[in-house]
Amino acid sequence: MNIDIQRHKNILEAELKRLEAEILEVAEKESDLTWEAKQTEDGTTTEREDVAESMENYESNFSITSTLEKEIVDIKNALDKIDANTYGLCEVCQAEIEEGRLNAKPDARTCELHMN
Repeated sequence: MNIDIQRHKNILEAELKRLEAEILEVAEKESDLTWEAKQTEDGTTTEREDVAESMENYESNFSITSTLEKEIVDIKNALDKIDANTYGLCEVCQAEIEEGRLNAKPDARTCELHMN
C-alpha cells in the first residue's frame, strides 16, 4: 500500500485537537480517555423549571460527550496504529484498508468488506 501516512497523521491530529476543544464545552476531563458531562445549573434557584432545564442540559451534554468521546478514542487508536506501524490494516482480516476509505475516514478500523 502506498498511503501517505504523514498526511493521515496530520489529519488525525487536527481532528483530535478539534474534538477535544469541542468536548471541553460540554464536559470535564476525568482521565486520558474519559470525560464527565458538565452540570449547567447555576445553583441560585431551586424552581422546578430551572431544575428540569438543568437536567435536560445535562442529558444533552451527556449525549454529546458520549459521541465525542467515542470519536476521540477512535482517533487515538488510529494514531497508536501509526506509531505501531499497523495503520491501514483491517482489524478483521489484516488486509490493507482501501486508500479511498482511509481518505474518507482516516480512523477506519476495517476494510470495505468488513465495515459493518
